[in-house]
Amino acid sequence: MSSVNDQVTDSVSQIHTLLTGGAPSQAMGMLDVTGTETIGMSMFNAVTAQQNSQTSAGAALNASCAKMLRTETVQLPETKSKQALEFELKKLQLAEEKIKSELAFKTIAELRKSNKSITQSSIFDAFGKALSQVETSIVAAEKPIFEAAVKSLKDRIDKIV
Repeated sequence: MSSVNDQVTDSVSQIHTLLTGGAPSQAMGMLDVTGTETIGMSMFNAVTAQQNSQTSAGAALNASCAKMLRTETVQLPETKSKQALEFELKKLQLAEEKIKSELAFKTIAELRKSNKSITQSSIFDAFGKALSQVETSIVAAEKPIFEAAVKSLKDRIDKIV
């Protein structure tokens, strides 16, 4: 057989020792990483399970209290069709126009009664008297419509005068 240089033999021997000596530490490193990942996932699963059980317990408690009080847990609002909503809107618009017309008519009637020349103060006085007359005939449900009509007419009078 041929003889091999001592340096080559030492080099091969050192690499073999290096690889054999590094294997246990590499194996332990992989074991540590795997163990850490496993513990992390088990903790995540535990937290998720606890959250889900708390949610279920809260829902069960809510349902039990509702049964004790004999109330429903959720009441959905009454839904109306588009046509019904449009009809209600038209009714409100007509009511507002009726109030505006009545206020304008009463204001003109008050101006005619006064037999004075029409000035800014006489218009405001007549409008104030018309307001008090019309306001007595307004029902509580029409108050918001009445207030909107009054504001609209006051703005118009301010622009004219």
